[in-house]
Amino acid sequence: MKFFIIPIIIMFFISTIHGEVEFIVCGSEPGEIFFTAVHPRWSGYRGFYYSSDMGAHIELRDSSNCDYGSLIADAADQTLHCVRFYPSPAERVSFDGGFSWTEVNQVLTRAYASGVISGEIYRMVENNSHILERSVNNGVQYTPCLGSGFPDSTFIYSAALGVDSGEVYIWSGHGYLYYSVDYGEHFAFHGDLYAIWGIYPNSFIINGAEPGEIYAFIYDPKVIWRITDYGNNAELIADFPPVYNFWRASIASSAQPGELFFLAIYWDGGPGGTIHIYHTTNYGQDWTLYEHIMQPESVQNPNHTNLPASISLNVYPNPTNSTLHISYDLPSGQTVQLKMVDILGQVVWQHNAGFQFSGYHQVTTTQDNLSSGRYTLLLQTGTERITRQIAFVK
Repeated sequence: MKFFIIPIIIMFFISTIHGEVEFIVCGSEPGEIFFTAVHPRWSGYRGFYYSSDMGAHIELRDSSNCDYGSLIADAADQTLHCVRFYPSPAERVSFDGGFSWTEVNQVLTRAYASGVISGEIYRMVENNSHILERSVNNGVQYTPCLGSGFPDSTFIYSAALGVDSGEVYIWSGHGYLYYSVDYGEHFAFHGDLYAIWGIYPNSFIINGAEPGEIYAFIYDPKVIWRITDYGNNAELIADFPPVYNFWRASIASSAQPGELFFLAIYWDGGPGGTIHIYHTTNYGQDWTLYEHIMQPESVQNPNHTNLPASISLNVYPNPTNSTLHISYDLPSGQTVQLKMVDILGQVVWQHNAGFQFSGYHQVTTTQDNLSSGRYTLLLQTGTERITRQIAFVK
């Protein structure tokens, strides 16, 4: 493999994290990726990041104190699904690219696939490791798939979808690949890929971009296989040497044939770390590497033992043409009210959040009816009043 190194150094508030696997997915626009990495605010948990240019520049979109257990991209633009571990197990959906999340289900899952039909998700419930379920409303409700042809005692390790509606791939705990063309109602056995190709049973499979194509990622050793012809052929396209002592890693594929992303996190045992985002457009023949060095500056714990001394208020983007993302930190539990006024002092938007606990909070508002001009955002608590100037450009 050939690597082109492009170092990008970015400073964030970083904390320690735990676990072995990170998550990265591609958005609907060319160059868009969403991923989890070293957390900028809470010790032991992940932060959620976005890039619009294949990882050359990254931005933090969610730094609330929760832990991502998986991440998948929906067919709809800026719609994402994830499993959260902390503070309670739950499936969540975001319709704004990860700025805000809504809890839709309190359950843990294993197999987790989406990206062909808007709102469609496949999952395997944690305590029923051989039962596949399908949702068509963003995870609010699930219906068990018939799953005929798939042995009841077989453990579902991972799942992926084909480019056509109804195509479902299942990777079993034995390294067996199964394939369905009717939304998981009937499966056909496509072979023992471990016996034939040596692809480890504990691989994660992800969607491909061409008919009959999926990718398999093996965490240890860190290799990527391209599986084609509906499981009849396989090719090793990336083998990252052991010298790359990744602490966490994952892969993503886009809708463009041959385009893959490989995310690797380096961690030295303390706060901070290094994010490596590898990008290829020719099935791994050449890779471009974007490096982000995350310097530790402040560490907090999820139980709020180290909280900000005063209230902070941030808005993004500013200027904006419609949607505004508001984030703020509270040093203690307080009643919060947000409102926006025009130059005449008239209230054009108001949000009564009520009592909120200490820590990090987010609000997203879309103001399509506001005309171009300057407005003032006010955050009011029982003890403080903070303002920020916002420009709307239509």
